[in-house]
Amino acid sequence: MVYLKKYIFLFFKINILFFFVLICIIFLNENKTKTAICLIAKQENRYIKEFVNYYKKLRINKIFLYDNNDFDGEHFEDILSKYIKYNFVEIINYRGKYKPQIQAYNHCYINNNKDYNWIAFYDADEYLYTTFP
Repeated sequence: MVYLKKYIFLFFKINILFFFVLICIIFLNENKTKTAICLIAKQENRYIKEFVNYYKKLRINKIFLYDNNDFDGEHFEDILSKYIKYNFVEIINYRGKYKPQIQAYNHCYINNNKDYNWIAFYDADEYLYTTFP
């Protein structure tokens, strides 16, 4: 019976150590994973801040916003200056281009795929929604 108790104790001790190591690996990998969102937007100042805040809460590392407004149209910089200052949002000028979505997404991928593990391509009215048990 004494030997059984030793084995049970050793079993739990090893499992606790394994669990601790697993948590450390997950935590370290989570911090190394870099994620970004690429989107192209036109005349969406009314709700672009909501979009940015939503993905900031999901811990996305960077948002690449391709500005397809008219030359004399609204400016995303007016709404997102705080996020631009802290390098969370980068605005790329695609003003006045006709149907530039695929070009913008290709540009985003080619210029950033080595810096990010994951890049999601969204419209400004699309949100990633997950459910957790």
